[in-house]
Amino acid sequence: MAASGKLLQLKADAKAAGWSDYIRTAADERALLEGCTFDLARAQRVSRFGESFVRHSTGRWEKQPFTLLPFQKSEIVFPMFGWVRPDGRRRFRFGFVYVAKKNGKSALCSLLTLYLLAGDNEARAEVYAAAVDRKQADIVFGESARMVRSSPSLSARMRVIDTTKTIIYKNSVYRALSGDNATSEGKNIHGLVLDELHVWTTPTARKQYASLYYGSALREQPLSIVITTAGEDIYEEDALWVEEYQHAKAILTGDSTDTRRLAYIAEASAEDVAGEGWKDPAVHAKANPSYGDIIDPEEMTASAEEAESSPRKKAMFLRYRLNRPTRLTVRWIADEAWSACDAAPVFEPGCECFGGLDLSATDDFTALALVRREQEDGLLEGDDSPGSSENRYHVKMHFWVPEDKVVSLEKDGKHSYRTWQQQGLLEVIPGPVIERGFVRRRIAELSESYKIKELAYDPWNADETRQYCEDELGVTMVECRQGLKSFTEPMKKVEVLARLGKLNHGGNRILSWMIGNTKAKTDESGNIRPVKPEHGREAKIDGSVALIMAVGRAMLHKPKVSVYETRGMRTL
Repeated sequence: MAASGKLLQLKADAKAAGWSDYIRTAADERALLEGCTFDLARAQRVSRFGESFVRHSTGRWEKQPFTLLPFQKSEIVFPMFGWVRPDGRRRFRFGFVYVAKKNGKSALCSLLTLYLLAGDNEARAEVYAAAVDRKQADIVFGESARMVRSSPSLSARMRVIDTTKTIIYKNSVYRALSGDNATSEGKNIHGLVLDELHVWTTPTARKQYASLYYGSALREQPLSIVITTAGEDIYEEDALWVEEYQHAKAILTGDSTDTRRLAYIAEASAEDVAGEGWKDPAVHAKANPSYGDIIDPEEMTASAEEAESSPRKKAMFLRYRLNRPTRLTVRWIADEAWSACDAAPVFEPGCECFGGLDLSATDDFTALALVRREQEDGLLEGDDSPGSSENRYHVKMHFWVPEDKVVSLEKDGKHSYRTWQQQGLLEVIPGPVIERGFVRRRIAELSESYKIKELAYDPWNADETRQYCEDELGVTMVECRQGLKSFTEPMKKVEVLARLGKLNHGGNRILSWMIGNTKAKTDESGNIRPVKPEHGREAKIDGSVALIMAVGRAMLHKPKVSVYETRGMRTL
């Protein structure tokens, strides 16, 4: 019988047996011709394991049986475990699951690791859940451990060891691994679930991924499963996640007939998100297979409306909610919003303010931002208009740069630094680097004019300045390391202030230039930090960093209100 005729007959047999719906791709057809079949009982074994033994550990489903969502059952679990080879072993050796955030990814990871550990009838099974770093590995392990502890059946049969991130069942073991130590040396892997491949970006991570990928050669039917969301850029073809995504895409389109790989992709296309399409509920449903189950349609619509407020939030929405590869390093504050805040700052002698100091290493700017938070600016009882509950912030900037830097730029025909010096916006310090004593003297002069309550600083190479400001000036110095933890809240605060027009910066040209250079680098939790553009060595952001640090201190302290402003003057 010709191959085409044989295929038609095999499909007819599958339809009569009730499993023809699982023949979806050219790879499935090839598997059919090679003698593979579908065993519904084996597929159902996974769902019964979840419903009988596994309990959810968080949210509104806490302690409820783990029932697979429709897409998890029909698109991932049943095909993955139901397809078998002629010798009875599992057909699939690798699964690629590409789905947006909040679609039950972590819970599914935990179910699969626990099933491979205890439900797959593998003697001395070694099962691993791998994440890019220890923090993420702890999250993956924590979900599995909570599921075990939430289930009377599993907790009676399994031992959870938190210190080693290990779960033991009979003579089988499950361990959580992080990308910095996830080698296959000494391991005989039966099951591997790898979380968020899009963040496995370093050379070390790539090496460890390859090591794990080939760490199951001695097992009869090993299974490796990658579950990830979109990464930064689809055009980064050397990125691990892109390689696996493109392979999965080829299987789904029929360009590849790899019978060993399961591919599942849920995403909005470029055409879907063009124009206003990214706000369409139909697009939201297409990219989120748990839409209406886990994903609340009203909440999704509200998130889309919020994402209209800034390019950063829109980029996050496209990537994490619609699964579109999107760069999260985007322009921080729009020109129009920043320009609208050019009112002159008000700093009266003796006023209370807070500072942020960004010291230069060599030929960069040293920047000092002083920020004054205005006393209850127009906070009227009963006023619920947008921004009515926000104080106004006033910004005074000071910049220093070495003379040699200015001369070097002038030789290249760039005269902006000299122009800023002539306008009184920039102090040019003789020599190749900025002498720190000069900066300290200027801070001393400013502390005589204003009451600097706190001064935030990056501790790198700043010991002398810190000690001088504390001992000689009586200024409280606050260490501010330049990372996500320190910058997220104050960066968001500056963004809100600019959008509401409540950040008086006086149109400072240097600060405005630096704000325009500043990109907001966002992680999947919505944390942000300032970064320079990828190209452009002279695109400085030192003033932005100083401003963020100063606002970070000012936002923590409610301004004191003078008694004369609340009750007025009294006369005798």
